[in-house]
Amino acid sequence: MKKTTLLILLLFSIIVQAQVINQPANWPNTNWTVTGSYNTDPTAFEADPTTTANFAFDDDDAGSGSTDAIQAESPVIDLSAAFSAGETWLFVDTDYVFNWISSDAIGVEYWDADAGTWNPWGSPIQADTATPPTNDFCAGTSEAYTTDQLNIAGFTATQLSGFKYRLFYDDGGIWGWGMCFSSPTLYSQMPPACADVTGITAVTTGDTTADITWLAGGSETEWQIWVQPAGTGEPTTDGTTTSTNNPYPASGLTPSTAYEVYVRADCDTDGFSNWVGPVNFTTFNTPPPAPVGVTCSSGTSTFIFTEDFGNDTNYVPSGWTGTTFADSNGNWDITGVSANSSGTGPDVTWDGNAGTHLEYEASGNTTNVASAITPAIDLSTAVDGAELSFYMHAFGSNIGTLNVGVSTSATGPFTTEYTWIGDYQTSASEAWVPIGINLDAYLGQVIYIEFSYVGTGETWEGDMAIDQVRVETCGNFCVAPTGLAVANVTDTIADISWTANNGETAWEVVVQPAGTGVPTGAGTAVTTNPYTATLLNSSTAYEAYVLADCGNGTSVWAGPINFTTLNTPPPPPVGVTCSSGGSTFVFTETFGATSGTAPAGWTGTGFDGSNGNWRITTENGNSFGTGPNVTWDGNAGAHLEYEASGSASDIASAISPAIDLTPAVDGAELSFYMHAFGDDIGTLNVGVSTSPTGPFTTEYTWIGDYQTDATEAWVPIGINLDAYLGQVIYVEFSYGGAGTGFEGDIAIDQIQVETCGTFCIAPTNLIASNITATSADISWTPSGPETQWNYVVQPAGTGTPTSGTTVGTTTVSESALTPQTDYEVYVQAICGADTSV
Repeated sequence: MKKTTLLILLLFSIIVQAQVINQPANWPNTNWTVTGSYNTDPTAFEADPTTTANFAFDDDDAGSGSTDAIQAESPVIDLSAAFSAGETWLFVDTDYVFNWISSDAIGVEYWDADAGTWNPWGSPIQADTATPPTNDFCAGTSEAYTTDQLNIAGFTATQLSGFKYRLFYDDGGIWGWGMCFSSPTLYSQMPPACADVTGITAVTTGDTTADITWLAGGSETEWQIWVQPAGTGEPTTDGTTTSTNNPYPASGLTPSTAYEVYVRADCDTDGFSNWVGPVNFTTFNTPPPAPVGVTCSSGTSTFIFTEDFGNDTNYVPSGWTGTTFADSNGNWDITGVSANSSGTGPDVTWDGNAGTHLEYEASGNTTNVASAITPAIDLSTAVDGAELSFYMHAFGSNIGTLNVGVSTSATGPFTTEYTWIGDYQTSASEAWVPIGINLDAYLGQVIYIEFSYVGTGETWEGDMAIDQVRVETCGNFCVAPTGLAVANVTDTIADISWTANNGETAWEVVVQPAGTGVPTGAGTAVTTNPYTATLLNSSTAYEAYVLADCGNGTSVWAGPINFTTLNTPPPPPVGVTCSSGGSTFVFTETFGATSGTAPAGWTGTGFDGSNGNWRITTENGNSFGTGPNVTWDGNAGAHLEYEASGSASDIASAISPAIDLTPAVDGAELSFYMHAFGDDIGTLNVGVSTSPTGPFTTEYTWIGDYQTDATEAWVPIGINLDAYLGQVIYVEFSYGGAGTGFEGDIAIDQIQVETCGTFCIAPTNLIASNITATSADISWTPSGPETQWNYVVQPAGTGTPTSGTTVGTTTVSESALTPQTDYEVYVQAICGADTSV
């Protein structure tokens, strides 16, 4: 009897603990519905839960113009029985795959039949599953998901009987990837005696404070909370007791520190719930110290140094040194607002007026340390106090570390006087923050200030910006000139200008080879601004320094400002003077009018346009930042151009056909037009030989750029060939880019050789057309009044013929050729008793 009674009690216990609601969705299920605004194309709506076992949507295939929010909605499920049985916690279990981008989300919502609204069931999911696919999302690796408990203890009869839930995808107005849900299960459960809290959030409110909020798990009114360094783990001891949860104000925290939060319910006689957490947050940086200025015992203070970084993105601040301002990844750059990467850098100037600023370029996840070092700042006569001030904009999730250091040498070492780590601004449009740093320790010295910065290296969002750098102090000063600039640079002269800061009318100027360094002796005394430096060497890098002479003393040297003199302009053609009769152009090459057509009779390394070789192209056919956008004469046509993509430095050779100077007298000149625009223009050598295979004697060399933009006119160049009278010659154009970038596309056109004498000139424009397996038409253009020609069609590579077939027409048809064979054609003019080359 006792055994029977025990069995009955056990059965009763099992029944009491059974879930009243345990309802699989059993997809495909036509009782479910699909709602929302979405692209219905099957490539986008990958799986319909009313007809398949999954619910999937491909936002990528829906297209960038489609904004999609789609839901899979359950039928009405009456919760009254679960409620009556005390099972007032609801959960949904499912598996999912999600490729998340930024604003898109998936999750679960429930229906409030009283309010007629869908409400969030926990936080949306905004994170990738493992190695998510970009298409066919249900084929990806899924992860299990269980919602937070939904407490229905306070539901009305209408809310219970009218309950339903739905799974959703919302692309958030962006072009997302997509997701897949498997068939879910809804189940109820009796809550524990002391239920876990839910919905913990942590919001940073300052450098030492944060607001923590959570929802009670049941009817409890007290909780315990731990706010501890991130990574500490689940607490093993009691936390701080509080009856405040909306919000709980955490204080006394450490700036710029990552924390985690755990909370548990205190249910009095029912004990404690589980610890719930961690929820993470990071305190803000301590706000930077604002400038306070200096107090002078007599008189007023003076800003003895100011740098506003100008208004031009090509501006290089004069006298600054360091790792340069090259706009390369991991280096400083001079740039304007809104010129930075998305999600970092400023969209406003420090003062609201137009201008440029110093900014670190963090593209490419760089961890390079960039250094920007001021010119000398003279505190040798300063008294009472000194302060450095500047404006900073630090917006971006990967802002790294800025160190501001001071040294008495431009090369350091630098003593770090201030450090900033991490972001400060929360958007690109937020105002810049002013920062002040005390320099009292450097009174009586000449100093240099370094701004050293590096991003975190995690992504590109690390563009730190600096502007309006100033040093304020007390005393009487002869302040160095500012705003050094160079203009009107030629091959031998340059104008140096500056801004006087003391009303002075006398200065000293030094112009010296770049890299020489701060002058140690006196410069050239001048009383004019600007000053014209003369007798400079062509194609030479220089630096200029200027100091102010205030009568009762001089300033430190301002500078350097760097510049490079231009190449000596190429020699123009001068023509030839004949003792009798007029001159003749015995050779002309225009390179035709069509891109990709190799010039007849030319040899060398070819004209295929590969990287580091010549090609035949037209204007605007080159890379950005190099090559011509105009023709040599303004008329349509093609030209010879080097292809410098890929930082090419290969030597390309273009060798002319034979040019016959055997009957030439009095003089000869080669002329051509050149366009040399680009930062990476290399070296052009023009050589002459009596053999098409060389060796070639270099008669002219050009190094570096000449034109300053793609639309600037071509320059004509003339080269004397008197030494080659009486010979048959070949002219080689040999060129290699600098190898420092792709901007090295030099261009050549309108090549001519002029001389005196009586000539039988070779035909031009040899063309092979109507080519079949066994025949071809050959045509040419006479260069004189001749009416007969010799021509030869022979296997390619045979070389210059010694005889040919004589014809009286400029077009011949050659038959009986061998299929699949390369041929070469030669044509010679017959001028009575004489013949051309």
